[in-house]
Amino acid sequence: MGAQDSKPAVENGDGMELKDMEQGGLQDDVYPWFHIVQWSCEELKSGLVFRWSLDDIRKHVKELTTDGESFLNKCPPVDVENFTLDDNTCFVEWAAALLEEMPSVAQVRYRLVPSKMKEDAFWQRLFGAIRTAIQNHVLEAQKDTSSPP
Repeated sequence: MGAQDSKPAVENGDGMELKDMEQGGLQDDVYPWFHIVQWSCEELKSGLVFRWSLDDIRKHVKELTTDGESFLNKCPPVDVENFTLDDNTCFVEWAAALLEEMPSVAQVRYRLVPSKMKEDAFWQRLFGAIRTAIQNHVLEAQKDTSSPP
């Protein structure tokens, strides 16, 4: 699948193959982002090597969680396949990591859950919006690298 050939765009502009990240342990350095990008790209066209910028993705997630109103407008209700916050799933681990890493996520969650929505609904909306944003990001980067100068 395309996600298996994912490359993060690092600061100096070089990319790294997924297999290199797995062997060198770098995927843990960007947890949970590496795994979220891989999950987000599972349904995209296979055979492509995707480039992605962690800084750009983090920036977009921060924009999704600027405040409660932004979240409600930019993270519509969506049915994320196989989504559950059971203790044995990646979603609960990713949610915990996002709460720790991104104060804006924690603040918006505090404002919206449970007064406006249930815990599951909040995370399903957020992960759905993150997935869409990442797909758009990697496809746009693909266009930029495949178009002639």
